[in-house]
This record gives sequence, C-alpha cells and structure tokens, in this order.
Amino acid sequence: MTTITIDGTGLVLLARDGETITDTIHRAGLSLNEACRRGGCGLCRVQLVHGEVEFNRTVCEQALPSDERAAGMTLACRAVPRGDITIAVPAQRLRVIVPLLTTLTSTPQPAAASEGDPPEVEVPPFVRVPVRRNRRKEGEKRATTRAVAATG
Repeated sequence: MTTITIDGTGLVLLARDGETITDTIHRAGLSLNEACRRGGCGLCRVQLVHGEVEFNRTVCEQALPSDERAAGMTLACRAVPRGDITIAVPAQRLRVIVPLLTTLTSTPQPAAASEGDPPEVEVPPFVRVPVRRNRRKEGEKRATTRAVAATG
C-alpha cells in the first residue's frame, strides 16, 4: 500500500491502489474542504511536498493552471499517488470527522507474519456508557449503551 503523509500533522494514511488523495482522507475519518469532487472547482487544492501523483481523469485548467501544477500544487479529488507522497494542507481546511476511524487508519500497519495472517491493529480501549431512550410503554424503560473511547 501507498502512504500519504500530511505534513505538520503526524498523520500517515494508507491509500489503496488507484485511490485518490480525497478518498483516502475520507476513508481515514477526515474531511478536506472541497466542492465538486470532479476536478473543476479547485477547492481541494493541496501542495505536493514529496512524491508524484497522476491524474486518471481530466482536470480543468482553470482549477489547476499549469504554472501551479509546475509549482507542486495538485487537486486531491483527482490525484492518485504514484508511490509514497507527502502533502501540505492548511490546518483550517482539514477536519477530523470520525476520531476513532482516524486513529485506526492513520498509522501504517505492521506486515503480517505470513500471507494468510491479518495485520495486527492496536485498538484503543472503550467503555460502555448507558444511554436512556424514550420510554417504550408506560413505566417501561429501554436501556441502551454506546461505545465511547476511554480517556486518560
């Protein structure tokens, strides 16, 4: 798998073969400012610090002019890494949407002992928190729980 390092954040995301930068970011529980997701608006523009990308689909010249492309800018919605890359994204444009997913997917997994063995993944501890819901019938309560990441 290819890795996408987001400069200045400590995040290293694992990209699937043929997956765009935007798709990898979303799969990791993060959100990047974007609009069209078709290479036409330029809102998903990021700086390519290291590595190479390719565009498997057309990119609008107005969204990414050739001089910006030459300076290392790329459109995350269309760019597919050609090996390990590092990108720079302004902090205000990158948000964590699903913290647990980001924790589970943002560090490279160790290689499996053999081809048939799944990779080991360190899962953070959880606690069960009771949640009260609306009463089903008069006087009857329904107790439910949800998992919450343990702190401290």
